[in-house]
Amino acid sequence: MKDIGWHLLRIRSALFVLASLACVTHSEFFLSVFFTMLKFLSLLLLQIGLGIVQCSWFTATDNSPVVSWGSSTTTSSSPYFWDLISPDIEENGKEKISAKRRFSLLKIKDSELFLPRNVVPISYKLKIRPILESDNPEEVLTAPGSVTIIVRCDAVTDTITLHANTKQFVNILRENLLHVQQTGDNTTTSRVNNVSVLRSSLVLGKEDADFYQIQLSENLQPGEQYSLHLDFVTRISNSTLDGLYLSSYEDPSKNEKKFLAVTQFEAIAARQMFPCFDEPDLKATFEIVVSRAKGYTSMSNMPLHYSEPDSENAGYFLDHFPPTPRMSTYLVALVVSEFTCTTAPAFLLANKTVEACGPAHLVAEGGASHAAQVSARILAFYDKLWGVPYPLPKMTSVAIPDFEAGAMENYGLNTYRISALFYFPDKSTESRRLSVESTIAHELAHQNFGNLVTCKTWNQIFLNEGFATYVSKLGVEEVSPEFEGEAFGWYTDYFQRALRADAFPASHPLVKVEDYFGQFDAISYSKGSSLIKMMENILSRKTLVNGLRQYLDKFSFGNAEYRGLFNTLDLQAKAEDTHPELAPLADIMDSWTVQPGFPLVRVTWVSEQLFHISQERFLQQSSTVKDGQVGSKDGAGWRRMSSNPSSTPLNNTRGDDPLLWHCPIFIATAAHPNRTVLVSEEGHSSETTSPHHRRPTMWLTNKESIKAWVPKSKVDWIIVNPDSKAFFRVLYDERLSDAIENQLEDNSQIFSPITRAQLIDDGFENAWAHYSPIQVALGRTRAILRDETDPRVWATALNHFKQIYAMLSENEDSVRDFKKYLSPRVSQAVDAVGVAQGGEERGQSVLHRASLFVWGGVLELPSVLHHSKNLVKLAASESNLNLIPVDIRGEALCAAVIEGDSSTTNFLWDLYSKSKAKSESSVRNILLNAIGCSRNPAMIQRYLDNSSQIGFLHSKSDRVILLQKLVVNPFSRNATFSYLRQHFRELIDYFDGLEVPGKILRTFSYFWNTEERLNQMKELQKEFLEELKLGESLELTLALIQANVDWMQHHGSDIKNWMQTQARDEEQSAP
Repeated sequence: MKDIGWHLLRIRSALFVLASLACVTHSEFFLSVFFTMLKFLSLLLLQIGLGIVQCSWFTATDNSPVVSWGSSTTTSSSPYFWDLISPDIEENGKEKISAKRRFSLLKIKDSELFLPRNVVPISYKLKIRPILESDNPEEVLTAPGSVTIIVRCDAVTDTITLHANTKQFVNILRENLLHVQQTGDNTTTSRVNNVSVLRSSLVLGKEDADFYQIQLSENLQPGEQYSLHLDFVTRISNSTLDGLYLSSYEDPSKNEKKFLAVTQFEAIAARQMFPCFDEPDLKATFEIVVSRAKGYTSMSNMPLHYSEPDSENAGYFLDHFPPTPRMSTYLVALVVSEFTCTTAPAFLLANKTVEACGPAHLVAEGGASHAAQVSARILAFYDKLWGVPYPLPKMTSVAIPDFEAGAMENYGLNTYRISALFYFPDKSTESRRLSVESTIAHELAHQNFGNLVTCKTWNQIFLNEGFATYVSKLGVEEVSPEFEGEAFGWYTDYFQRALRADAFPASHPLVKVEDYFGQFDAISYSKGSSLIKMMENILSRKTLVNGLRQYLDKFSFGNAEYRGLFNTLDLQAKAEDTHPELAPLADIMDSWTVQPGFPLVRVTWVSEQLFHISQERFLQQSSTVKDGQVGSKDGAGWRRMSSNPSSTPLNNTRGDDPLLWHCPIFIATAAHPNRTVLVSEEGHSSETTSPHHRRPTMWLTNKESIKAWVPKSKVDWIIVNPDSKAFFRVLYDERLSDAIENQLEDNSQIFSPITRAQLIDDGFENAWAHYSPIQVALGRTRAILRDETDPRVWATALNHFKQIYAMLSENEDSVRDFKKYLSPRVSQAVDAVGVAQGGEERGQSVLHRASLFVWGGVLELPSVLHHSKNLVKLAASESNLNLIPVDIRGEALCAAVIEGDSSTTNFLWDLYSKSKAKSESSVRNILLNAIGCSRNPAMIQRYLDNSSQIGFLHSKSDRVILLQKLVVNPFSRNATFSYLRQHFRELIDYFDGLEVPGKILRTFSYFWNTEERLNQMKELQKEFLEELKLGESLELTLALIQANVDWMQHHGSDIKNWMQTQARDEEQSAP
């Protein structure tokens, strides 16, 4: 989904309504629906660290459409552009079963989840034989193995407790323990004596934690080392995508299915393959031996040392890999496959091997070359940036056909989804190139932040993910400056998303000290990276980089905690005289890491030389919350800061105190709108002249809710937090807001692009949360977008207009007014970037044009429609779709369908019919999305009627794409609902259950927002409730539609009236 903000907006109002109803009625039903939606929201937020979270069908050469979590805009957009939450389905229509969500099945207290530290691992020697094919069917999808763990006793004990998932995957056959002695060079051990094993089993009461305890006949002695050997057989999973699991793909050269075994261990799945001490701070070295069948190859963290026949298993070969550096168990990785590889030139990274691997036919098409070379260049850049040479002799990146995460940073063997790694220069979009490079940069950043230095406990996962997210933008900027990764990406990709995700009452701290587990979500990834960016703005880039160099050196091959990071940075800041004088950095950052949420900073004009600046927690509020409204702006109110602590919203306090932060306040004035005002020793204001480091103008402490600021001279207005230097939203009082809007109307360009984008984003988000009138946000767009050309500003504005358009899309008058207002603004932006893409044009301008083309179709801009029609006409005359630039192909085809006659649609349908059923899925997706743009009622009905006919569509997944597209299209939405209601039983049978049809129905919740529409969905639920037990499947859809109804009741009339006024003004001013 480009971007998760839309999905959050769709869900959050429903969450507040349900929470309010649950609190008022004490209803278990509303609570159950509330937590169901929270689970759904968590699913959307998972994997966000790979870049912009997106939900799109795989593109380029992927074999089947699955939900992709990547880092760029979707490549098959349409004028209705919602990237839908589609099921993860295979070509046969069956939904894949995703891996067990991290930590979600553990049901015991956090304090009991740590292994005892009386015995700790030093090294592992792991041998395993994945069996993918065999004459003995009982052997298939098993992996016999053994592991020898050298452990050190740190406290007297007669038990050894480690992890093994023996309930589902690992069958431990035997154990034995030897007392051993390390040789002088610490490379080998010698036997001293045996220690008898009395018994072993899962620990009673901790079965869910996979604690496996070995009871010994005698005590182990502190300081001594022991060799623990276990023989086992593990199960290769074909139903989950973690542990050691089975993947497959179609080999078109042989027209057969190929199988591979692959691992995915983060965070607690190493124990699913072999017994181990499966916690991030229990680091050890790993020497791995893989027995693989002839015709296969194996890859692991280290380069292959040598191979030899497996004397114990005919037809198998033993691949020996040298020991790894000290690392955590979750970073162990192996792949057994028939993959081939492409290697980057050795000079790119100090003569180390950097390669990208995957299915042979995709490598042969050139898909791996870009990944290999980009990986080498980024690693070389990181080596120079951090002063820490990459410690392993090779880096292998592998494209896995079935992979739940977007990518995984296993030391020396990174694994990726195919779409996240492979790039085809003649076929892939710039959007995909950015996604690939961002994901690679993220995973390679982990080689330092995560692998070399690892978070000590999972509740500090931001030390891994936040830093990898922050650093990845630097990596992309280095290899592809045309994407403007640092200047553009961090604000729109991470900062805005983090603020949206952290605005919920149920949000969690970046570090929840009392918990064992962290969460792999937008808080850890996006908020973590945004706070690092804030530290950069407080300390300076130079200080931050130098401090992180010290951090990596101090904790190298070990583990760190968040206060260790902050203390290291503080020492560096003191050495460079850039430290904040307010307090030690660790104390400042505590207020941002161990409590949830972020501040809303209110700015109040008292006089031209006195401003009050206050803080409180920003919270999204239910549409029914209208208390505290003061003032009025066309009927909508400004919400006061609550003076009654007892009325503070849910989770807005810490004990009896309201949540407050050590908040750095940067201020720009009318005199110097792009400079930060500083306070001199005399207490007066001055402006910084340094372009590199601007200290905060003032601080609000975590004991201060309000403070006065006195400028040196009189000013008409001030801007707080220019360029989004700190992690909060800003709310100006009515006088200041009017003054800023007047300045924007006069000349918006005096503000930087990020400040302009921030004014728009804060305006809308404050309105959605009922802090200010929606007219404030809309007025800012009127002033800013009139002559706006910067992609950051447009990306921010269009994200919010996407929601507004969805809510207005079923009202013809409102849509007309909306188009009249937005069309001239988008049109001038299109004119500025140009409709035609240059042959060598790359980077941000290409992405920006593609985004504007989407809206060109929505708004029916003549320049976009005409250019699209000509492109399609040329492609049709030559029967060659490649004549349309790939970056705007989907958008141009859809616009051409809108503009053209039936011949255009017939041409596209002919191309779809001739495409291959088991390949070319990206081409089929683009064609189906374009075909679904039709406004011809007869043609729409034909698609619906024939969609269930055998042979009309190539696959079940194609049917999902077409039906969802027809729901998104307002001209086919009603007909599609009628069709779905009439054929619902058939769809349930066709898709083997309710899951897929239910998700298709959920698409309506993006757009339906009236009681009439809500009742239509309720009637469908009632019709099928008793026979098909559909009630639970539709509760979320109904809740989302109800949230839309409430949203329209609060904002709808204000937006419609404002748009109507603007449309009238546009008509009157037209020549």
